Amino acid sequence: MLGLATCGLVTVLTSSSYRFEPTDYGTRVTVRDEGFIGRSEAAFGNAEHWERVLGWLSEYLAGAGAGAEKAR
Repeated sequence: MLGLATCGLVTVLTSSSYRFEPTDYGTRVTVRDEGFIGRSEAAFGNAEHWERVLGWLSEYLAGAGAGAEKAR
């Protein structure tokens, strides 16, 4: 997936990839975001964004699992 990141007045093209791997306890999600060489401020901001988004995903999936248990 391609995206844009802004650092100051400069906008750069970035790319994201996702990998899902089964584990003994569920699924490992690996997110790789590239295109930030020399743009550490944008990279750190983007990392904070992904932490927030993956937190929301985790909460959503935890609630979906609880909902599935209640439906049984």
